[in-house]
Amino acid sequence: MSSGSDFEEYEYDSDKEGWSDEEDVDEELVTIENTFYEADDIKKTNPEDALTGFLKVLELEGNRPESEQQWRFKALKNVVVLECTLGFYEPMCSHLAELIGLIDTVASNDATDAINSIIDVSSKITDPTYSMRVLSMILEKLKESGKSRLVFNTQTKLAKLYLERNDVENAESTISELVSSCHLPNGQVDNSKSQSLLEAYALEIQLCTVTKNSKRMKEIFKKTESLNADVTDPRIIGVIRESGSRMYMSEKSWDKALTELFEAFKCYQEVGNPRAKTILKYVTLASIMANSNINPFHSLEAKVYKDDPEIIAMMRLRSAYETNDMVEVQKILFDKSIKLLDDSYISQYMDDFLRGVRLSVLQAKIKPYKAVRVGFLAQELQISPDNVFSLLIELIMDGKIDAKIDQVDGIVELTPAISDATTRREEAFKKWTRNLRSINSTLIEKVRG
Repeated sequence: MSSGSDFEEYEYDSDKEGWSDEEDVDEELVTIENTFYEADDIKKTNPEDALTGFLKVLELEGNRPESEQQWRFKALKNVVVLECTLGFYEPMCSHLAELIGLIDTVASNDATDAINSIIDVSSKITDPTYSMRVLSMILEKLKESGKSRLVFNTQTKLAKLYLERNDVENAESTISELVSSCHLPNGQVDNSKSQSLLEAYALEIQLCTVTKNSKRMKEIFKKTESLNADVTDPRIIGVIRESGSRMYMSEKSWDKALTELFEAFKCYQEVGNPRAKTILKYVTLASIMANSNINPFHSLEAKVYKDDPEIIAMMRLRSAYETNDMVEVQKILFDKSIKLLDDSYISQYMDDFLRGVRLSVLQAKIKPYKAVRVGFLAQELQISPDNVFSLLIELIMDGKIDAKIDQVDGIVELTPAISDATTRREEAFKKWTRNLRSINSTLIEKVRG
């Protein structure tokens, strides 16, 4: 057992260097770290106070040598995101410029995370001028750094902004860069960038819609079909399909438009894109115009929206079409509480839609009659007698009805349709008669001989 003197021999003086850690602790750094994490904890629930906290980190870091500023980049990222969210756009741009200047001094993963966060939050900016300013600042730096994927993502968002603003010139040049970045130096498609190329083509198709360049749209749409097998991202495929439907709608190819719209709807619904509901409305419109017997609301994907007021209105419209109730169709279309015609896409095709519905209803209305007055049909269709005559002529020319029109008396006379069974019996009887005549002629010839 050691004696007291032995213990005293190894006893340290607390006042001597090495015993106390006080001089090794960087109090200022501890304060900076604590301030950062306190702000980080409340940035979702109390963004204003969180912003104040992160700005305090920047202030404290500013008093230290650059080599010791461990928290500046992370704090700047949060400041830019919060200022963007809170609408403080001018200071946001100033802090973004500072952050961009530090990108080359931090780890690649930290830089990528910061840029992606800022690109994502930039979509919330309500002033498009600042949106493009932010993306342009980021893009310039990324091109210098050679971060190709981030460059592509940023240019994609810029192209979308240009399209929203109908800035055709900038949209064209940006999309052209996107497409070129997906090709090899020899002009061949870089197969490793098929998904990116499809995304670029989706933007180009949207540009063709804006510029009404149908010829170019067809060329691009054909190219996307060869890429679809390699790409399964429903976010991209949905845009392609919707764009294709617009092309077919403009050509009045209602069947093809319906197919593309329904595929777009399923893609959007799969990824939870709110545009799915809008596309379902267009699916209903196209299904009626294509005279399709398939009710889109019977699909599992559509049943998710069965309680939505706008979708309920479209279901009623489809039901009225199926029952040939033109009065109800008109009532739904012009109901101010539903506002279907406020949708520019629907109103664009309303003349074609109404004519198609009226043709279908007219064909059903005259079916039971041998003769019917045009005035009665006009009342049923809620259009003028002259328009009824126009519809009747179209039905006759298309071979959908066999009728004669008496414009003087305002009467349409229907020729009774002969069933296929009756026709077959008549043909068999005629053949039998011809055979009898042939046999009779043969017998007569033999008797004479």
